[in-house]
Amino acid sequence: MSKVKQAAEANKLKTASKQNKTSTKKPLRFIIVGISNTVLDFVLMNIMRLVGLNLIAANTISTGTAMVYSFFMNKKWTFRNAGKNYLRQVVLFFIFTIIGIWVIQNGFIWLINTYIPHFGLSDTIFANAAKLIASVPSLIWNYLTYNFIVFREPKSEIKPEAKSEPGNPDPDE
Repeated sequence: MSKVKQAAEANKLKTASKQNKTSTKKPLRFIIVGISNTVLDFVLMNIMRLVGLNLIAANTISTGTAMVYSFFMNKKWTFRNAGKNYLRQVVLFFIFTIIGIWVIQNGFIWLINTYIPHFGLSDTIFANAAKLIASVPSLIWNYLTYNFIVFREPKSEIKPEAKSEPGNPDPDE
């Protein structure tokens, strides 16, 4: 095997390994941000309930606050995005997050709270259980839309992989 081909193979393996590590770290970072975001959300929702707000209003306030925290953590840490079109990202993030937590999550909370028997649980415990269950579909929605739409690298910002040097054609081409 020629030295050029060996170097090309080593570079491919290095790139694949790096992409593999990145692809597994991103979901892990999303989960960590999601857990901290969820704790913030639940704490705020329960405080709002203690001061007398109804469940949907309390959830809307708590998720709105958590949404701002989530944007900055996901942009800077989870997706490590340095995209220059900040306005596009903010607008898309808030549109998709609002759909995820104020439409999908509130819809599931309402359905669960309205149609599932409370089994003798207090309203507070049942509301938290409903919110926890309703978080699953909204988290899936959020990860997919953030990863593939909001924080994706525009094609103009994606760096092409290194090609072979002039005078040293790639034997695989």
